Formats: sequence, structure tokens, C-alpha cells
Amino acid sequence: MSAGRCGLSVTIVAVVLLVSACSRQEVNIDGIVNTCTTCHGPDGKSSGAVPSLYGLSEEEIVRAFEDFAMGERESTIMDRIVGAYSDEEIRGVAKYFGDLSKQGK
Repeated sequence: MSAGRCGLSVTIVAVVLLVSACSRQEVNIDGIVNTCTTCHGPDGKSSGAVPSLYGLSEEEIVRAFEDFAMGERESTIMDRIVGAYSDEEIRGVAKYFGDLSKQGK
């Protein structure tokens, strides 16, 4: 392989890796969880009219998000909030609160 073709190959690989790295976004589950606790209470344990997330399984929380997104569950604001999160973020939040419930925290 000539030096020119080798240099071009290296450049193409570098561009592909850069585009791949830029397209991946770090998911900040802790930041999202902090937002959830504003209404749902510390550790998802609500003391008011907003439902607690604590005690729900990961699957129940994901299902609730899906229901809000499809308009199958009434809400005052969750139907609008759910659209801001990716599936990965929703699963991360659901896992976080589901794990808290399993650990008995």
C-alpha cells in the first residue's frame, strides 16, 4: 500500500471513530433521578399527592412511562416530561428506582 493510500485509510478510520464518539451521548441518570425526586420525593418516596416510585419494579416504571407517552395514563405533567427522555434514559431511571426498592433503602 502506498503512503498516500495508507494515510487516507488512517484518516477515514479516524473520522469514523470521531463521528461515532460524537454521536454517543453520555446518559446522566443521576441528574435525571434528581429531577424525579423533586416531585416524587427523596429516593422516590413521595409524601404528597404525587405517586411514589419507591416500591415499584423496573418494569412497572417503564410501563408507566410508556403509558404516559401513549396517552393511556392521566397526568398533570408526566405526559409532557416523558417525551424529553430517550429509551435508554427511561430504562436507567427505572432501574435506579427499581433497584432501590429491591435493596429496601
